[in-house]
Order: sequence, then structure tokens, then C-alpha cells
Amino acid sequence: MASLDFKVEKEKFCSFYDANYINFKNSVDLLINLIKTLLNSDNSIHIQQILGRIKDKTGCITKFCRKYQANLESQNKEYEIKDHITDLLGLRVVCLYEDEIGRIKEILESNFAVIDITNKILHLEEHDDTFGYKALHIDVKLDKTRHGLPEYQICRDNKYEIQIRTIVQDAWSVLDHNIKYKKSIPLKLKRRINALSALFDIADREFLSVRDETKHQETQADEGHTVDKTRSSTLDAFQFLSVMKHHFPTDSFPPKAIDSFVQDLTTRKKDISRDFLEKVILNGKSVIDKYCDYLLEERGDTMNSFTKLRHLLYLHDGAYFYPMLYSIQRSSFEDWLTRHKNQNENV
Repeated sequence: MASLDFKVEKEKFCSFYDANYINFKNSVDLLINLIKTLLNSDNSIHIQQILGRIKDKTGCITKFCRKYQANLESQNKEYEIKDHITDLLGLRVVCLYEDEIGRIKEILESNFAVIDITNKILHLEEHDDTFGYKALHIDVKLDKTRHGLPEYQICRDNKYEIQIRTIVQDAWSVLDHNIKYKKSIPLKLKRRINALSALFDIADREFLSVRDETKHQETQADEGHTVDKTRSSTLDAFQFLSVMKHHFPTDSFPPKAIDSFVQDLTTRKKDISRDFLEKVILNGKSVIDKYCDYLLEERGDTMNSFTKLRHLLYLHDGAYFYPMLYSIQRSSFEDWLTRHKNQNENV
């Protein structure tokens, strides 16, 4: 039964907390696995980590005293402390980009009974004189579908606060938590903290912008093979991707492999351009295709497009691009070229 006796209610809450602690721990673990499964169904969301925690008993009581006790007692309203601690069981979902927060929210809303939503991101964006960590908080319970399933029995009566943040917002929240004074401080110090908060906000938006621009450049490489005259003549990853997709349309080109290959090329030949790469491929592709047919027929070996390009560069200028092939590759290729040349001369 609820009462207005804080000492009694505090003892009751401590007993409730201790008696249910194992249940709380198991519930949080179960919810973490459920949320991982739900979010993994959307390949467009990049989850960095999903964490869970049980709020410290003393922290719960302190929060109740700070936020609710005085108001309840002034209104002569009886209470139980546990009814006012919405974040007793908490989970944190950390993603990479800001626009993923909304998609995560939609998935959670579709799979849980939502009690309340607190948008700290919107609040901070609407109040430029305040600072703090950004996050979307959703208070949830199990929905009707899972409430009746036996595997979720330990979770059915619990409430959970789920915080959704980007990795940058999560980093700022750790730092923000360690700022000792935030309100009654000199204006100059407050401005410095605000500036730091703004830098994190800018970083979040720039990461998103870089991701979107990268996608745009990749789409251009997929859709067309026209040279962008406004771009630097020096070969970059997107120009390389466009050329390779045009000449080797059935192959895949992992970003890390492209990055490494282009870096290797531009280190060896700083003025290498897209036009040069086009010329190398067009002039030598028929020869390399025949060599690939020979390798497949005689040895059962195949080449990926990167290895083909290494052979094409060596074919174009063996002295300059000598290091592009291993010694065994050079030896095999040179032997075949010699025999191939002799065969053509005898025809």
C-alpha cells in the first residue's frame, strides 16, 4: 500500500529492489538480445553497441527525492517510490548516424508498447542557451504480442527506458556527465562549454554529410561513365570505381580494396589520372583477356579485376610498374607474352 511515510516507502523500495534484482538483470539481458534481433533486420542501420544497466538503488531514491517527493507530499498524495522510477531498467542503443535514430525509434515503436518519449535532441536544438547530451529516450513495456509468450515472462511487468544516441552523442554524454558545474557558472565558462557541445554537434552532422556525399559519388559511378571536368585530374577513389565498373561490370569492388589500390597507384605515379587509366585498360584489355583464358584453361586459375589491372599496368610500362606484380606473376606473364608474340608472328 502507498503512503506518505518516506522512511517506510524507502524501506519498501529497497526490499522490492533486492528481491527482484536477478529478475531485473535477466530481463535486461533478454531485452538486449531482442532489440539486437529487431534492429539487425534493417541493413541501413549501423549499430555500434547496445548496452543495458540496472539503476543503482541509492541513485533511484536520490532521483525520487529530487524530482517527486516534495511535490507529492505538498499535494498530500500517497506514493510508492518504484512507481516514479521510469529508468530503473535502462538500455542504450548507439548508432553511427543521426538519421538512423528515427528509424530505430520506428522499429521500437512497432515492437513495444510505448509509455512516453523524451526528445532531448529537439529540446537542446530549440534552446541555444542550454547544453547537455543529446539522445532520444523512449519508455516502453512489452507489447501485447510478446506479453503472453512464456519466454518473456520475466519481462512482462517491467518498464524500460531505451536511450538512442549516435556514437558522437554518446561520447559527449560521457564528457558532459563529468562537467561538475553547469548552471551557476561564469558566462565565459558557460560559453566555452557551449562551444564544445557545438563542436560535437557539427561532427555528427559532418559525418552524416560525408556519408551522404560518398553514397552520391558511388551512385554516379554506378550510373554513368562521364568524366567530371570540374574535378581534379588526379585519380581518386570515385573516378577509379567508375572506370572499373565500366570495364569490369560483373566484379565487386570493396571500398578498402579501392582505397588501398588507388593509394598505391598515386604513390607510385603522383600525376596518374582517370584518362591514363582508361588508356591503359583500352590498349591492353584484349591481351589480358587472352592471358586469363590461358590461365583458366591450363591451370584452372582466375584473376580478379584488381589483379587484371596490375597486369595491364605492367603491360603498359613494365619498367615503371615493375613492382605491381610479384616475381612469380611477372615470370609467368612474360613467358606467356613471349610465346604469344611468337605464335602471332608465325601466323
